[in-house]
Amino acid sequence: MGQQEFIQIFGNISLSDVLVYAIAIEWIYSGAKRLYNYFKSQYKETELKDEALTNAIRLPDFKEESIKREHRIEERFDKIEKDHNKRFDKIEKTLESIQSRMDEADKRQQQKDLSDTQTSLLQAFQYYTNPKRNPLKAWTSLEKKSFMDTFEIYKSKGGDGYMDENVAPAMATLTEISMTDVEAINELMRSRNQIYEKQ
Repeated sequence: MGQQEFIQIFGNISLSDVLVYAIAIEWIYSGAKRLYNYFKSQYKETELKDEALTNAIRLPDFKEESIKREHRIEERFDKIEKDHNKRFDKIEKTLESIQSRMDEADKRQQQKDLSDTQTSLLQAFQYYTNPKRNPLKAWTSLEKKSFMDTFEIYKSKGGDGYMDENVAPAMATLTEISMTDVEAINELMRSRNQIYEKQ
């Protein structure tokens, strides 16, 4: 661009004036940009403050909701624990009932076994001490062992003292015949058979 053209466009403005204007425009632009950035940062800061304030206002709601959630969880666990305890109590009562019935059945069986054992001993006692049925008042060592084994079983089951005081002493008076003494055993058997033959 020549000087003439410059004068035609800008008139009598000198080049130095143009430089001053350019510098002024640059300064104004720079200042405006800084001002824009300042207001923008202030706006963002205000937004953050508003958001923080909003959260602070809503904090009691969050806390209340958290407390309610904890209560619901505690209530759920309490219900589970109560249901578990109810089932456990029911199972425990069932087991106690079963155990009680088993104990009762065992007790009845023991009483029956004791009664059966006592009956067996009394029958043996009545047979061996009866002079008509056992005239020689004797028994073989095998018969004695069988009786004494049954007697020990009776005592182990809690048999009373009647058998010790009355039955055992009477049985002790019987003569024991060894199983090797065949002649004596034959005589014992004949004496017992004579009673049945007479009947």
